[in-house]
Amino acid sequence: MNRIRAVFLDRDGVINVDHGYVHTPERFEFVPGIFDLCRHAIMRGFHIVVVTNQAGIGRGKFTEEQFQTLTAWMRTRFEAEGVAILDVYHCPTHPEHGIGEYRTESEDRKPNPGMFLRAAREHAIDMAASVALGDKAGDLQAAFDAGVETRLLLRSDKYPDQSTEHATHVVDDLAQAAEIVAKLDDPPAVWTDDTEEGQQELARCREMLQAAGYMVQKIVHPSSTITDQDLYAPYANAWATFQPWMKSDLIEDLVTTLLAKGRLTLVTRDRLWVLKTAFEQTRTLRGEVWEAGVFQGGTALMLRRLIEASAGAGEADRTAMRLFDTFQGMPATRDDLDLHREGDFSDTSLDAVRSLVGNEPWIDYRPGLVPDTFAGLADCTVRLAHVDLDIYEGILSACEFIYPRLVPGGMMVFDDYGFWTCPGARAAVDQFFADKPERPLALPTGQAIVSKLPATATTAAPATAVASPP
Repeated sequence: MNRIRAVFLDRDGVINVDHGYVHTPERFEFVPGIFDLCRHAIMRGFHIVVVTNQAGIGRGKFTEEQFQTLTAWMRTRFEAEGVAILDVYHCPTHPEHGIGEYRTESEDRKPNPGMFLRAAREHAIDMAASVALGDKAGDLQAAFDAGVETRLLLRSDKYPDQSTEHATHVVDDLAQAAEIVAKLDDPPAVWTDDTEEGQQELARCREMLQAAGYMVQKIVHPSSTITDQDLYAPYANAWATFQPWMKSDLIEDLVTTLLAKGRLTLVTRDRLWVLKTAFEQTRTLRGEVWEAGVFQGGTALMLRRLIEASAGAGEADRTAMRLFDTFQGMPATRDDLDLHREGDFSDTSLDAVRSLVGNEPWIDYRPGLVPDTFAGLADCTVRLAHVDLDIYEGILSACEFIYPRLVPGGMMVFDDYGFWTCPGARAAVDQFFADKPERPLALPTGQAIVSKLPATATTAAPATAVASPP
């Protein structure tokens, strides 16, 4: 039976700044680097599990309902950053200061390993291939007793003198933790089930299904607030299909480079392949290559390499590439259409992207807000535009400026069109192309492609246009 590996995260002091009994979003301050760490972990095949003592419930500081409400909010914020949390475990009791039924010792309360062991049973986690990260010695003792092989102690001003006895690594910040996680070896793919009796039947079912060729994966569904919620579902064929991105030297070299430099791209290999193919499809056309939404520069680096591979020997033969981003994180967003919030994806900078992608004269960095950063480019033509802005206003503005300058046969690739965490992306694309001859081609990767039709190709406008959001 195949087992998964996990990164076990303490909450207060690791995910959020430990202000003491945090139980409302207003006091929940994310520790810098937490989303970057989790994205690195997911790139390496880890799942994210939270294990947290919450004695504030037992002490009467806040209620179980308040904790669950905050946890739901926290998970939504992680999902908006492209991170799915597999599960959250908490222990509300305290053996001395708990009130009523909460005054008891529990195997779940760290430094006891109960929460780790429950997670291992319920999700078939390979503890020897997993990682634990905490800011207190008790976090790592619990992980050690549960068999977690890699245990990281995050140095904390609040708890400066924690024992390192059970730590395999000591880190000063989450960036150091991300570097360690990124370098961990892949785990063995098969294990022999030795879980407790209560989970043995589930384990046998999983093993039987996997042996018969079925995929067994816990599904993360969108929240009920998402438009067309019933249309969001995992995509998989019941038969093997051609997946050329699995052995693409270009893509593997890119991922290797990013991991070595401590960078990442949120664009998965299959989506990188779509973007690569769109580049190759448009390579003989006139016009420039644009990317709106750069983040840490992973896809921009791939586009640079593609331009260089397809160009002649001289600099003059190379297509101009223009990169549009705040390079400071997400700008203001719309509450009614976007799940992302201002400040998301702030773990980047213009200097960092420039150092990765390069400072060649044919690469034009355009820091600032779309559409302001399009200023002075009205006479440009575009053959390929990669639009990865995530939010309604930015994508709509990009469509309004880029589409009229897209050459016939040119393509716009919308990376986040089909992701339920980016509902504003699809709303903007659908609204803009409602009265255009082209139609967005939605892909099972979550992307959508629009290919510009020749000027002579016209179609009647649809009978019912998509109304602009208020």
